[in-house]
Amino acid sequence: MKPRILLITREPIGKNMNAMGIRYFEFARFLAKRFATTLIAPGSGGNVERDGFEYVPYRWIDCLRQVFCSDVIISTNPRPLLLLAAVLGGKRIILDLYDPTIIEHLERIDSLPAKKKMLLHSIYVDWVKMQIKYADRYLCAHQRQKDLWLGMLALSGKLNPQIYSQDKKAAKIIALVPTGVPDEPPVKSQNTIREQFKGIRKNDRILLWVGAPNHWFDQELLINAMADIGNLRDDIKLIFVCGSPQNSDVLKKDIELCRTLGVRDKTVFFANSWLDKNELSNYYLESDIGVSLHHCRLETCFSMRNRIFGYLWGGLPVIVTEGDYAAELVRENGWGIIVKENNKTELIAAILKLVDDKLCFDKCRTAINEKLASYKWSSILSKLEEVIVTPLAEKKRNRLTDFTGLLARLTPFVSKYLYFRLRYGSVRDAIRQNGLTLAEQDEC
Repeated sequence: MKPRILLITREPIGKNMNAMGIRYFEFARFLAKRFATTLIAPGSGGNVERDGFEYVPYRWIDCLRQVFCSDVIISTNPRPLLLLAAVLGGKRIILDLYDPTIIEHLERIDSLPAKKKMLLHSIYVDWVKMQIKYADRYLCAHQRQKDLWLGMLALSGKLNPQIYSQDKKAAKIIALVPTGVPDEPPVKSQNTIREQFKGIRKNDRILLWVGAPNHWFDQELLINAMADIGNLRDDIKLIFVCGSPQNSDVLKKDIELCRTLGVRDKTVFFANSWLDKNELSNYYLESDIGVSLHHCRLETCFSMRNRIFGYLWGGLPVIVTEGDYAAELVRENGWGIIVKENNKTELIAAILKLVDDKLCFDKCRTAINEKLASYKWSSILSKLEEVIVTPLAEKKRNRLTDFTGLLARLTPFVSKYLYFRLRYGSVRDAIRQNGLTLAEQDEC
């Protein structure tokens, strides 16, 4: 009998989806062709084709009911109550670790007062350790992430002699399931950019930045580079698709920088809201170059730059900062140009190279067309199916022992969490005080 699959994400499914929402939507579409599949997520789910899977809105009672009705649960950072229910029910838990939140969390709380951030970090680390201990299998995005998580699996006892005897390369216990691109190419439904932005002319070349401009990205360098280019020529324009500035202090600062430099709505333009898939397809197909720049930090090493795959799906050569996994892929496949961190001169040269050197531009486009097929969701997700249908033989677990063990671990965790709430307020407010809104936390 085929297992019943339950996917749980706290990111909305519907007209506008972030990287995590898209990931779980694609998981559901793929798995529904092979298993009875249910996706639990916030939102109405009414604006997407479900392709055979059942959609259930994210509500506590429905989550618990579905956990007990399923055989395999796949989730990222599940809530404690859901983890308790899954353990009590003896369910197979596949923990999706593709977003290295334990590293990203350090960035989020970095500027908080010392005692406050140490307590918050302790709470978060305890929770990650509990998830790892009680999960059965794991997913991550690339080898760098796998190395990080293997260390934690080894220390938690999940990578043990019994597992190693079956899985010498640790390819089964933690599988590589990266971000993908849709199997179908983007379709242009209308002319969008030049209708929306009157300052962009028919023959202008367009750079595109899609994604939250949080503080580990370097959109300021790009804005300054565009100001210098604008002093030389007026046929290169940049569009940021970053959502509403009302939800992002970082975006407000970027817009103010553009005003100060005199490039707002002249050389640099901002879309005022997130775009749905159809609108974004139009932007990709009307643009020329995709850009993603970052500061080189620990987060860089383990990140999965989802926005890069959006650009590539749209056939856009890319300009990226060195140091992350995406830069490795760009270099290996010839998809664009890699620049050094915080090097405006090199960035300007890269922009002008792709704009003016047709041979270079066409070479990148050809490489994208030839090599992107292996990153289509249908190809990537075959590994997810393998994880589900080939469980590792482990010592039989006792549900009651696991449940009471998890409950015992949760007691000090909850105590620390409640102490934090009483002394400092909500965790969300603490993160906002660090300059990050929740809307800026959707992508690493």
